Amino acid sequence: MANESKPGKLEELPPDSPNQTSETVGTVLSEDLALAQLKDRELAVDAIEDISQNVGLMRLRKVRMELAAHPRTPRRIALRLIRELYPFDLMRFALLPVVPADLKQVADQALLTRLPSITLGERISLARRGSGTIAGALLRDKESQVWQAALENPRLLEADVVKALRQADSPPFLEAVTRHAKWSLRVGVRAALSRTPDEAGVDGRDSTTAEAHTSSDNE
Repeated sequence: MANESKPGKLEELPPDSPNQTSETVGTVLSEDLALAQLKDRELAVDAIEDISQNVGLMRLRKVRMELAAHPRTPRRIALRLIRELYPFDLMRFALLPVVPADLKQVADQALLTRLPSITLGERISLARRGSGTIAGALLRDKESQVWQAALENPRLLEADVVKALRQADSPPFLEAVTRHAKWSLRVGVRAALSRTPDEAGVDGRDSTTAEAHTSSDNE
C-alpha cells in the first residue's frame, strides 16, 4: 500500500527515487508543490516550518516571496526572509495587498538601505514602480532621470513631495515641480514652493515662472 502523506505537511519524493538526489527533490521537484501549498491561506504552521527549513526550497525566489507573504508564517521567519529578498523582490513584496503594513515597512526600509548600491537604471525603475515610500526617497536622488520618474509614480503622496521640497537644493527639481501638471496644483506643494526660494536661497527659476507661481498663490 502506498504511503499516505499527512494533511498540511510538505510532501517530498524520496531521495532514492530513480535519477533524483535529495537536492534535486528540494530545489526542483518540490517547488511546484510548495507554491501550491502556500496558496492555501489556512496552511498549517508546521507545514510552513517544514518549507522554511528546506535548504533547497529556500534558494528559490518565488518560494521565499510566497512564504514571507503568507499570513500564517511566523514573524521571525518572515523577517528573515524579507531581509534575504533581492531589491526588486522587496519592491514587489511591499506592494502585495495581502502583506501586513508593518512587514511592508520592513521591506521598504530594507530596500532604502540598498539604494546607494543600486544602478541608475534600477533606481529609475524603482522610482517609477515602487511604493510611495521608495518614490519619495528617490525624489532626492541626484540624477534627474530618477526624480522625474518618481514624480510620475501613482503611489507618490503629496506629503512626500512637500518633504522633498523642504530638503531640495536643486533648481531643476524645483522647476520641475513648479511646472508639473499634477503636483503644481496641490495646496501643500504650492505652499512649500512659495517658501523654498527664501529658505533655501534658490534663485534658479526664471522670472516668468516666479510671477506665474505668485499669481496662482493669490487666486
